[in-house]
Amino acid sequence: MKVWIMADSKTFYCGDLQPYAGRVGSQQDVGQGSRVVLYLSRSIANSGRNITTDNFFTSYTLAQELMQRRLSLVGTVRSNRKEIPPSMQADRSRPACSSLFGFSSDGVTLVSYVPKPKKAVILLSSQHRDAAVMDDDKKKPHIIEYYNQTKAGVDILDKLVRTYSCKRSTRRWTVALFFNIVDIAAVNALILWITKHPNWNQNKSHLRRLFLRDLGMQLVNRHVQQRVTSTVGKRRRLQDSARQSGFALSTATRESSADENGQKQTAKRKGRCVRCPRKVDRKVARCCSVCNVTVCEEHSTTVTRCVVCNGSTSTCS
Repeated sequence: MKVWIMADSKTFYCGDLQPYAGRVGSQQDVGQGSRVVLYLSRSIANSGRNITTDNFFTSYTLAQELMQRRLSLVGTVRSNRKEIPPSMQADRSRPACSSLFGFSSDGVTLVSYVPKPKKAVILLSSQHRDAAVMDDDKKKPHIIEYYNQTKAGVDILDKLVRTYSCKRSTRRWTVALFFNIVDIAAVNALILWITKHPNWNQNKSHLRRLFLRDLGMQLVNRHVQQRVTSTVGKRRRLQDSARQSGFALSTATRESSADENGQKQTAKRKGRCVRCPRKVDRKVARCCSVCNVTVCEEHSTTVTRCVVCNGSTSTCS
């Protein structure tokens, strides 16, 4: 199951998500990457924020659409995109640690960086408008440095969800999706709590485990109080009414009962007869009144005793 997620790059807060329903019939989902980004970014439209994506989503058309919503885009671009000029493709003639920039009239920047010979990394940005590079030996463009700092929001959120999860084995995809939403909601709740109370258990390394424990107790505490103070269930109501009437309500498992000759035998749950072969697999509730082993009717007398206590040595055929 796949879920599209928009997460904050600093706090890893999940802003929005959308389950991937797959192809509907024979209709192809053209422009899926752009459609997903535009759908998930509705809540942050006109906020001036930046959206970092990988090469599945990034395109020049998406950058133009986001700029109309006052949002910028930074992401890697696949080399087979039609907007990539041939000069920015991987070429053995281009030296290592070199960069080639391209600028459009509407404010979109394209950079092709060569980390090693015969390889090129292409990125698109509508936030950066210059050809600035880092002051080190690798001379990476600022676009790549910014991308590396903001690209791991969804990945870290997935790691946090897997660390403490309420998921259980199920074959129902709706239940699996619900478990995942609950895990993400718990992470978001912790982020909001830490943002509002930054000094809460700041010296402890297992903050999330403490938070989930307190959160779970608060969620079930009200229900526990209702169960304690109120009469729940038909059996409890019957017990209360019988107690008020002065009658004792018989239980499902009796401690002892009398047989035909007045001798007491211990009643217990059904078990396999100890005198029958295992392939017979005969399970009964009768037990011997002397040694208290489970025996069937064939291997017991009127006074429920096993054949050993009764002095017989007969066996099943």
